[in-house]
Order: sequence, then structure tokens, then C-alpha cells
Amino acid sequence: MAFKIGVVTSYPPELSGLADYSKYLYTNISSITQNLKIIIYAHRPPSITKPTTNQIKKNLTVKFSWNHKSIIYPFKVFKQAVKDNVKLLHVHHEYWLYGRGLKSTHLLLLLLLLKISNKKIIITLHGLTPLKTLTNNFKKFHKTKLSITLFKLFAFTYIKILCALSNAIIIHLNIMKHILTNEYRIPEKKLYVIPHGIPQTKHTQYNEEKTKKTILTFGTIRPDKGIEIIIETFNTISKNIKNLNLIIAGSCNPVTSPESPKYLKKIINKINKMALQDKIKLFINNPWKIIEYLHVKADLVILNYLDENILAASGPLSLAIAHEKPVIATKMPRFLEYRDYMLLIKPNDKEELRKAVEMILLNQKSCKALKRKMKILKQQHNWSSIAKKHINLYLKTVK
Repeated sequence: MAFKIGVVTSYPPELSGLADYSKYLYTNISSITQNLKIIIYAHRPPSITKPTTNQIKKNLTVKFSWNHKSIIYPFKVFKQAVKDNVKLLHVHHEYWLYGRGLKSTHLLLLLLLLKISNKKIIITLHGLTPLKTLTNNFKKFHKTKLSITLFKLFAFTYIKILCALSNAIIIHLNIMKHILTNEYRIPEKKLYVIPHGIPQTKHTQYNEEKTKKTILTFGTIRPDKGIEIIIETFNTISKNIKNLNLIIAGSCNPVTSPESPKYLKKIINKINKMALQDKIKLFINNPWKIIEYLHVKADLVILNYLDENILAASGPLSLAIAHEKPVIATKMPRFLEYRDYMLLIKPNDKEELRKAVEMILLNQKSCKALKRKMKILKQQHNWSSIAKKHINLYLKTVK
């Protein structure tokens, strides 16, 4: 059965994990089947100053057609979906993508318009806030003035309406399904767990003469990534392990993360204050080829996340798995499903982080065992199988 689907998401050249995710997913779907014509209504980043259409493949079109700063974007996307005669609209939801705070409710208007016009709707919730974590600690961590009671009410109502207007909801983690059914009271029959895909990157070694060990941390530059803790721990470890480097790589994009520029300055100041400029290198907003190269070069990846209030799959983890690198991550809910495949440590515990790093870098047996586990995960979650699961759900939804 051939039909058109519309997709509301972020797409390169926008700098976001969701943009990379969308590129992998829809290039794979378009390669697997010609029966789906995919039209992506992509969020227009500042680098694209006017609406632009890119024909990626015969059955894959990307239209950079809207921006959340415009309050009429729901009408723009709806008008295009009707004009293109799409049978189903797949909306990818990230908290930053549709505007923050009350601005995010504009998305509900788009979904309501689609529902009235009898379009099928699938939503992927890339992030979710467990209601039980909305405490005074959340208020302090996120520096919000809104009362916890109001925040809980808003979060609950928003997700309930979002899910009520959709035919199916995709989440990446089993724990997200548990939270939706038990805290948000979403019917289980609407929920589909489809993991984050893993690129099938060839497992290559750094082919220059390897005289140094390299630790890598990668992802959006935000305070909840705990990068300053990694720097302080690295400073201690580098005194015991010679020829050790730390690479801090990722995106600094005020559109997706307004706090990023200020946090990046804080990181730079810390590096300079500790006189670690020769041992710590920053790679910010670099092309994908550079990111791939850094992962090939790395001996170890650290994901020192500190925010337990957001449940989401980790794009940086997927990339580490793709390159079969040992990973140290904090005991955050998003990583608990992978506890058998990596080393999990307490957040804000520099001593535990130090021991974990030294165990991997100084113990070849432990390092090789973790690499083998990553290879298993890589095979299980390849993008081709993830794309097929989406195709099957699309077909099931439009019947």
C-alpha cells in the first residue's frame, strides 16, 4: 500500500541530536521501501533564512518550512500537510523544538487541526519528565520560579492532551512506557517502545601511532552534562596516567539549549584556571566527519549526566555504541536499561569516576569485555531494523 507521510521534526543542518536522529531514520526508511513518500516539515534553523525545499531522494523531501518563534507555525504546517495530501503525520517531540513554557502548547493546536481533518497522528516522545521527580530539587536544578504544583499540573495535562490527540505514541525506553502508564495514565495499547537506532559504523582503529590515551565526552554542551566534574577528575587521573588527553566535543546552540553559551564559557575558564590547555581540547559545532574521527580516536567515553528529571534515549551513547567504545555513565534512569553493557557510577562522585576510568584504561581485560558488549548492542539496534519497526507501525496506523 503506497501513501504519503508527513514528518514534523528537526533536520540537518540544524545542530541537534534530533536532527541527526531524523536523518538516520528517514534515509533508512526511504531506502527500505518505495511505497512510502516521506515529506519532512523541518524546523527552520537560523542558518536557513527563508523556506527551502531539499529533494534528498525520489521518495524523501525535506521542507524547512517553519520556526517555533512564529505563533502561526501550526497553521503553516497544517496547510502544507493538507496540500501534500499526507495520510499520516509523525510528530517528533522534544521539549525545546516547539518553544518553551506556554509556547509549547501551540503544538496542541496543530494536532487538533490534524485530528479534525481526519489525519492519522503518531508522536515520538524523545524526552519525558517523571512526575515523581518534580520536587524542590528540580526547581533548584532548573532555576525555575514556577511552583512545583503548577509545574506538575502543566506537565500532566500537556502530555495527556498530546497522547489523547494521537493514534500511537513511540518511546525509546521501557522505563518511559512505565512512567506513561503509571504516572500519566496513558493506555498501554497506544504505546510502542522502539529503541534509538545505532549507526553500523565500521569498527576501525586510530591508525596513527598511538602514544596517548584519549577520554571523550560528547553531546550538547549543557550544565546537566557535568563536564566540570569530568575536568576535575581528569586533572587527578592525568597525574597518575601519563600521556592522557581529554576531548570535550558537542554542539553549543542557543536555539536548542539557551544556557549552552554561558556554560561553555564556564568550562573554558575552568580549563584555563587549572592550566590544562595542553591536555584538554574542545571541539564545538564541528562537522560530523570530525565527530566520527574523535570517536575512532577515543579509548573511553564518559557520559556524566546529572539531571534525573528528564527521561530520554541518549544520542551520544548510540554513537559510542556504534564505535564499540567502553562507556562510563551516571546512574540516571535513562542509562539503567543498559546497566549490563557499561560501567554506571553515582552522579557527582569524582572518586568513583576516577576508579572507573582507571579500571578501563589500566585493565585491558575489562576494556575488551566492555567493547564486546557494545558490539552486541550495536547489532541489536541497527538503524535498518529500527526503520522497519517504524514502517510496520505506519502501515498498522493507516489501516
